[in-house]
Amino acid sequence: MGFKSLHKYLKQLGSCVKLYTVFTILFSNQLYGDIITSAATSGGHEVPLYYNNTNNGGITVNVTLTGTDSTTFSANGNLRLYISFAENGVEPNPPAVNPWVNFTTAGIVAFNGSNNASIHFNYNDISDGSINGAPQDDGFKIKVYLQILTPTFATAEEDVSFDDHNGGTTDYLIYDRVDPWLSSFSYPKTNAAAANTSGNEYPFNTKEITFNLSDNLYDYISNNPTGPTYTSYIKYINVAPPNLEYTHQIVLNSGAITVNTSSSNLVHGQRYQIKYYLVDKAGNTRGPSNVNNPNNDNDWEYDTTPPTMTITPTPNVNGKPSNKGMVVLTFNSNDETTNFLESDISLTGGGILRNFTVNTPNEEWLDTLDATTEGINTVSIALGRFTDLAGNDNTQSQFSYTWDKTLPTIGIDANLTNNSDDIVNFAEQATVIFKGTTNAPNDSIVYISVTDDSTGRGTENILTTTATVNGAAGTWETAPFDISTLDDGDISVTAEVYDKAGNLGMTVP
Repeated sequence: MGFKSLHKYLKQLGSCVKLYTVFTILFSNQLYGDIITSAATSGGHEVPLYYNNTNNGGITVNVTLTGTDSTTFSANGNLRLYISFAENGVEPNPPAVNPWVNFTTAGIVAFNGSNNASIHFNYNDISDGSINGAPQDDGFKIKVYLQILTPTFATAEEDVSFDDHNGGTTDYLIYDRVDPWLSSFSYPKTNAAAANTSGNEYPFNTKEITFNLSDNLYDYISNNPTGPTYTSYIKYINVAPPNLEYTHQIVLNSGAITVNTSSSNLVHGQRYQIKYYLVDKAGNTRGPSNVNNPNNDNDWEYDTTPPTMTITPTPNVNGKPSNKGMVVLTFNSNDETTNFLESDISLTGGGILRNFTVNTPNEEWLDTLDATTEGINTVSIALGRFTDLAGNDNTQSQFSYTWDKTLPTIGIDANLTNNSDDIVNFAEQATVIFKGTTNAPNDSIVYISVTDDSTGRGTENILTTTATVNGAAGTWETAPFDISTLDDGDISVTAEVYDKAGNLGMTVP
């Protein structure tokens, strides 16, 4: 509409040519006649609809006059720019010149006899003081206003259109010059975990990384497939040679986002540095930057192996009967952990735990088990009760023993000779057989002691022999035994047997 007024004025000067206008940004031009108007941003990361922090070259608006009467206008005319804002990225649409803000710097320039005039401005010249004093996230529009001082004449203002990087144009841009940033970056791991004692590197166990982003990232693949290929990424860099890199493009929205980088060939036990590079929806960038661990170190160790807790009893009663009702348990983790507690230990069969102490921080603990019920007692640590520093859940661990405090029974047959009496004569003294019964387990050893001290004066001769329990029958029997060295008279025979738990059963002479 403004150029129609200018067109009428030029007709008054004798020009019969048509008027054309060019609205351009970067490399796009549109011709409409005797006036060519172009507007271009300069810098990096040109993104549709946005004026970003990489466009530090500013914006240049050029006007070129053509036609037979252009010299008359160029001798007296001025080029003036106006700018208007709207909150929250909305396109400004004020009705007249007055709501528009005249640029405070280089807001007007004379043609001075030339057919070309240009005005350059940068982000320092853009202010929406009439609204809220901060142009961030505002939509802004530029208008060209041509005037002649003598005789006084002015065109109506005309929009300057910008290339939308998608084959068309847009009448306004959104001012966004705030770089994206990460408010958090985390792996699943114990919050209280310290670095490995062998160094500052922090372990991690997953290829899923959680970000908290301040802004949406630029998504050229989904939203603007014909536009520039600015890509955000996260990168693992192998610390030890060869310095292999595993790069993953990320296209994300703002807020808490989880990225799965499962395609990387990370190696258990290898140390990595993690770098990220962000391009937000407006083209603002951050990075490449290191992701430091809580120890302010940029080393991370890939660890996917679950920790295992070994349970060692003292005395060593693991998997067998014992008459020991009190057992000291040593818990050893093959990987560092900071969240193993006594409550992670469960008991079956009866018993109580006491005196839980840390023997070696993050690696070894002691506890005492007092059994309360005879039978099988089991100490267990279930799957997933604690984690290593990388966040891996523990495997299951278990130790069992049978508490048996009951003494075995044993008896001796009174008949010591083949004549089925309890008298040993001269002919029988070299082949005496002792036998009896017991409830001790099969293959238990029976210890037999024979003495000729019937008076208990301590001057006895003692002979010993052994027998093996036949568990099926519950019997035992010695081989033929020579007692000829004993004095004549009464003899005493004692039999003793230990069960598998170590309990001693014996006969009374």
